[in-house]
Amino acid sequence: MNRLPYTFSLVVVASAAMLADSHSIPAPYFGQHVGAVVADLNNDGAPDLLFGAGRHWVDQSYALINLGAETNEKGGFKKVRFSGAVPLGPPGGYYQIDVMPSSSGGDESTHTKVLLVGGTCHIDKPNSLGSCKKGENTPARLLHVSPNENGCSIHNPEAECDFTWELMWEHPDPKGDRNGGFATFNGQTSIVLTGQGGVEIFQLDQASNSNHQPNGEESAVHYAPAFHLEPPEKTDPRSDYSRYAGFAAGNVGSLGGVVACGRRSDYDEPQLDEDDNVVSINKIIYESESTFESIALQASGEPYPGDEEYSLQSTNYHFSDIDGDGVDDLIEATFLYAQQRVKGYPLPQRIHFLNEDGSVKGTSVLLEIGEGGAGRSATSGNIYHDSALPDVVFASAEGRVYLFANRGTDHAGNFLGLEKRDEFALGTDDCQIRDVEVAEFSPDVAGVVCAVTCKNLKERGGNHIFYIDRHARISAFSNSELQWEHPQNKIDLF
Repeated sequence: MNRLPYTFSLVVVASAAMLADSHSIPAPYFGQHVGAVVADLNNDGAPDLLFGAGRHWVDQSYALINLGAETNEKGGFKKVRFSGAVPLGPPGGYYQIDVMPSSSGGDESTHTKVLLVGGTCHIDKPNSLGSCKKGENTPARLLHVSPNENGCSIHNPEAECDFTWELMWEHPDPKGDRNGGFATFNGQTSIVLTGQGGVEIFQLDQASNSNHQPNGEESAVHYAPAFHLEPPEKTDPRSDYSRYAGFAAGNVGSLGGVVACGRRSDYDEPQLDEDDNVVSINKIIYESESTFESIALQASGEPYPGDEEYSLQSTNYHFSDIDGDGVDDLIEATFLYAQQRVKGYPLPQRIHFLNEDGSVKGTSVLLEIGEGGAGRSATSGNIYHDSALPDVVFASAEGRVYLFANRGTDHAGNFLGLEKRDEFALGTDDCQIRDVEVAEFSPDVAGVVCAVTCKNLKERGGNHIFYIDRHARISAFSNSELQWEHPQNKIDLF
């Protein structure tokens, strides 16, 4: 069986100066934040923050509107001022949130299409927002969100933040989502949901939709099922629901629009084919002409080297062209429960560099998380000004955030790798970072936005922003790269 070694770029650890203290945002509702997305919700040119809420319990998803920067006594940046919470959609148990790209909205209005990805009720304790029955599923819902044209903005921060939302579509048979979002296949924006229902893709049914009522308001639309990948049945009684959880949408060479879907197999043993080779538990899905295809996602979800009775769990993915070759690469956060981890076998947080056909040409492990933690989320964005190529962020379940600066390419176009630039912590092991996003607040200031949820329902998870000086640099580093093959950690190509 072919094997691909883990490779490491030479990393110089140094600290980039934060512009200010990090910004803790008190929970306006019940603090069960699971998803985050950065988008300009009121079309004023400034990034706003949207949070999906309702992990295992009833909560309210909401937006915070950017009202501009606050300065300190010396006139320097202090933090971004945000509005109070603007509720989005009805209360429920939501696991993720996404915003449709503006170029694919299909109308010329200022409406923004927001997807709330549903979830499953685990806690039936009532709160002021309502209650749910254990095992009940909240449906995924598509909203049209529109601001009052005279409402609050970065240009009019004292105005009332007046937004309205309208339900456009909801999943007719919710199966318990864990992740999802928008994806584009052959120029058409689709809704993708991963969870207990496997992988479900819905596409707009153009023939049966009338997008506008006579009064000009958006009407309900019909999204028809276009693809369904059933999850395998669980084989170990200790495992939770059989489900897909990791999700990302991107564009990969000859495949075009793709989604990566990571299965949570929990305690199930790795599957073998008829030749006793391990079968990849994770998938890349793309649309070939009018038919969706599912192929094995190489070098991901392989047996855990510390105990090969378990597979590494891909809790989150993110697509981005990290090496500048024009093909999206796949960033992967990996996870195992504490009782599954083995001392001396940390969990690799990594980047899979992809070829035009979606195969893996190489894998770099940027970070290894030891016994005390596990990966939970990953993203990219232009944080530092070292390079035009995107920087990389990993966040752990235990509340630590790791930033890697992209060193770009040399004059010949050769990728120079990434270097660890900073590391932050929320200061508590009881509150998990469940999602992480990058916000470009200004040419000088970026923010790493964290969606936080706590184990104790009485401790409402306050979301967090780490403000970064985008001009911060490492004072000195080697131009060489260190290629390191770990003697115990190999990635099998399936």
